[in-house]
Amino acid sequence: MNKPLPNTYRQGPDSRGRFGPYGGRFVAETLMPLILDLEDAVAPDRKARAREAVAAWLSPQRPVWIRINAADSAWFADDLALLGLP
Repeated sequence: MNKPLPNTYRQGPDSRGRFGPYGGRFVAETLMPLILDLEDAVAPDRKARAREAVAAWLSPQRPVWIRINAADSAWFADDLALLGLP
C-alpha cells in the first residue's frame, strides 16, 4: 500500500483556508513535493536527455511528482517507460 505524500499541494486548504492541522493560510514551497516537468520545461530537442537525467536521479527515498508529455505527443510512450508503466 502506498502511503500518501506528506504535502499540502495535493490536499489543498480546508474549509477555513488553512493547510493541515498546523498550517497557516500560506505554505512555503519547500513543503510541497518536487515536480519534475518533462513537458513544458524541456525543449523538444532535449527531451531524451532530460528523461535520462531524471531516470538517473529517481530514487524511492526521494518522492517526486513527474509531469509527463501529453498522450498524443511523440514523447508520451518514452515518458511512461521511464516510470515503468506500459
